[in-house]
Amino acid sequence: MTTENSFTNSVAGVVVQAGVIGSIVLPDCPEPALGGLPPRAPTFVGRDEELQRALALLDPSKGEDYASPVVVSGIPGVGKTELLLQVAHTALAQAGWFPGGTLFVDLRGYDARQRLSPKRALGSLLEALGVPAEHIPARRDDRCRLYRSALAALAEAGRRVLVVLDNVRGDQQLQHLLPGDANSRVLISSRETLAELDAVRLTLPQLSSSAGSNLLRQVLLLSDPQDNRVDAESGEAQRIATLCGGLPLALRVLAGLLIDTPARPLSDLRQELSSAHSRLKVLSRENIAVRAAFDLSYRRLTTEEARVFRLLSLPPGNDFATETAARTAGVDRSSSTVVLTKLARMHLVEQVEAWGRWHMHDLMRDYSVDLMSDEEGTEAFVRLFTYLTARLRESVSNFHGRGDASPEPWPDGLSSAEWLNQECRGLVEATVRIHRAKDPTLTLAIARYLVQYLWERHHLDDAQQTCLLGIASCRELGERSQEAMLLSHLGLVLKDMRKLKKSVRAHKSARRIARELGDTHLEATALNNLGLTRYEQRKFTESLSLHRRAARLHKEAGDSYNRTGALLNAAETLRDMGRPQQASALLEKAQKSFLRHGDAHGHAQAQGSLALALRHQGRAAEAIPLHREAIAQARALHRPRTLAVELSNYGCSLIEEGQYAEAEEPLQEALALFEEMGDRSGEAKTRGNLAGVRLHQADWHAALNDQVLACELFADIGDDHALAVELRNAGHTLLQLGRHFEALESFETAAHLFSALDDEENARVADDLAREVTERHGM
Repeated sequence: MTTENSFTNSVAGVVVQAGVIGSIVLPDCPEPALGGLPPRAPTFVGRDEELQRALALLDPSKGEDYASPVVVSGIPGVGKTELLLQVAHTALAQAGWFPGGTLFVDLRGYDARQRLSPKRALGSLLEALGVPAEHIPARRDDRCRLYRSALAALAEAGRRVLVVLDNVRGDQQLQHLLPGDANSRVLISSRETLAELDAVRLTLPQLSSSAGSNLLRQVLLLSDPQDNRVDAESGEAQRIATLCGGLPLALRVLAGLLIDTPARPLSDLRQELSSAHSRLKVLSRENIAVRAAFDLSYRRLTTEEARVFRLLSLPPGNDFATETAARTAGVDRSSSTVVLTKLARMHLVEQVEAWGRWHMHDLMRDYSVDLMSDEEGTEAFVRLFTYLTARLRESVSNFHGRGDASPEPWPDGLSSAEWLNQECRGLVEATVRIHRAKDPTLTLAIARYLVQYLWERHHLDDAQQTCLLGIASCRELGERSQEAMLLSHLGLVLKDMRKLKKSVRAHKSARRIARELGDTHLEATALNNLGLTRYEQRKFTESLSLHRRAARLHKEAGDSYNRTGALLNAAETLRDMGRPQQASALLEKAQKSFLRHGDAHGHAQAQGSLALALRHQGRAAEAIPLHREAIAQARALHRPRTLAVELSNYGCSLIEEGQYAEAEEPLQEALALFEEMGDRSGEAKTRGNLAGVRLHQADWHAALNDQVLACELFADIGDDHALAVELRNAGHTLLQLGRHFEALESFETAAHLFSALDDEENARVADDLAREVTERHGM
């Protein structure tokens, strides 16, 4: 039997209801529910880009190609619903966009007690469309057909509707709530990516510290226009925003706490957040809590997914690898990938740019820690750090060419250099964390292998911290031999930090322990490294003596490998003492020795040093092919610091041969590498070399710019001799530019610095230059 549904007023449309075709007449004006969009917050910051993009996607003038639903997703508390409301209100205000109004429904997808089924949601939507309750079909599919027909009829009559679906869960059979026509538009929020839906996705990032601070300001000023606490303590406000991880929900909770206590300074709130065992306990006010928002997502996990999630607070660093998560949880890599992908889909973890690495929001990490039991945490901790120490030991050995030539590959397929590069920051954090947990044995197990790699990569602050923690652990354990080795490493780090007096003290302490233990190898290492610091202090005679004594001790101990390293250092000192022929003879022997020991990196260093010695003998043409071979080896070995040094030296040899244009490319590459590593000394020297290219091209202004930057860097790191050399070079450039008074100042300052360093020959040269400028220009 056919039933005719005759509603009042004039817009007719044909619908399918309960399997029977009938015709309906929809209301002429929107019912209250069609204009019943919840209010948007008057305080809204940091989302302009996302707001504009969503509006562009909803613009009906773009045609059917832009009819896909727009899904806003992100971590709980990041402000998805608020963005939805801001977008919807703005879209409704656009003339002609959605004259039919809006349909809004909160599906409460993550609240098991209040969750709306698609059937119930469709009932609400049909009521909002003006369908009387007695005409709403009982079956879900029939409701869906009626709902779609009604939206299509409204759109055809020029009353297009915007459908807003908030808090959608991935398994809520969302397809039943989507319009069937290409004119209606849909805006959705979800904690999940909803990958099963053909849609355009906007993933909300956390607010920046400045945007978070601005949100605090706006909320406080709305409550009390005289509340200027954010402006008065702007730094504290930004720190609070950072501690909240940029989550608007957390910031609004804190704003509420501040409104409750008008006299409370932001510094007090920041201190409470910083010192709290769990920030989540602070981020709660009456019936609003960040933890409660997290709970709703956590409850959706299976038992195994929840267990893995709880353990993900353990891996150190800002992000972690799939393999690390697998080892922590005691599962295979494939299972780890499946769980992590599910957690990422729910925004409980985030994928970083590189596939196979994951990040957990700071507050989510706090939440994970709160959920983890002591027993499962201890077991996972042992698994994780057993893995990390074993891999670190093998990777460092391979990185320095002392490992098994064909070790069994790890499941992630990363080389030792790649793994160390990815994990070194996390390993530093692990060392700090374990030291704070008062586990000196494990602290030392990581520090002893990590520090040399950190030094090699010029992560000097991290290397210094790791050394100090390792040394403290050695003293607690009575490990004097390891203490001496770490003191020697600390001396190298301090040398490169230009803390030369402290470096000398560290090396002498290492040597004292070595002599007390009667350990010839340790004493030789300490002497050799002390020689490097004396070289930086330009005490070349003492430096040479120390390297030679170290070589003798290594020979007595039968250690031909480390003897070669000491002789390499002695050769470089001889070269800078003006004895390049003797240096060349030693370096040729060092090359052959490193080859016998299978040390490709040592061979590359010896080859590069030999090239420099040849250049010092006026044989730059012979040096160039050696530089190229050393560069190729350093590049193949993934040794960026060695590569940068060799590239810079290669550029100098090209300049010496008059190949100015060819010199620029290696020098620019070296400069980029030094800047990336934060090696200011290498950067300054390379800028000085680049200035040499500019000078030969008569580009005086560009040359002076590089020289000034080099001088600033040398002054900043306290390398007075290099500064004096660069000031003297800059003086020549200033003369070319006709800036005679500035040139005079440069020469005089250089002469003063050389004299203070007891470099009388260079002091005399700079004095002569200053005198010549004075006489020639009557100054």
